[in-house]
Amino acid sequence: MTHALDTPEMFMDVRRRLEPMEIASVLDIGCYKHPQGVIAVPRHVLVDPFQPYIDAHQSFPERYCMDWEESLDFFEPKEFEAIFLLDVIEHLEKEQGQELLPRTVEAAGRVVVIFTPTGFVVQNPIDASGELQRHKSGWLPEEFGDGWTIINGIHAHGVDPLHGRSAPAECFFAIHGLGL
Repeated sequence: MTHALDTPEMFMDVRRRLEPMEIASVLDIGCYKHPQGVIAVPRHVLVDPFQPYIDAHQSFPERYCMDWEESLDFFEPKEFEAIFLLDVIEHLEKEQGQELLPRTVEAAGRVVVIFTPTGFVVQNPIDASGELQRHKSGWLPEEFGDGWTIINGIHAHGVDPLHGRSAPAECFFAIHGLGL
């Protein structure tokens, strides 16, 4: 039986695992309103398919309006030591996510960090980004297979029945490249 960490503990656990790697560049795909804050890096590039989210992050000199797949085609392979996809994979159909995962591992210089609910969690459109916010798939830790380190936990986005968000839910980080 594994202990499920709450969200702050999970993020601290991931930070402790990544900090010794001294990562200098991150491609933050699907940055939404909150770019990844797990680790601080000299080069932090934001990507999101919704232009207003990109426009809201004026303090980031490198930011692009594109989706996950487009970003893999746009940037050079291994240009970024780490690729973060926090709360992204569940917004794609399962088949598309399964196709993009190996491409992302190949594109990352060292590590890929994914954060997602455990299984399917309903989320309907919650703001002007519309259908981009709808959850289209659910993922389980065992679907990530060899080479992935899993950190299980509980995440509370908040309860919002009007918009279809769920109560606190199980979630996990899947990290490829830790060498464990």
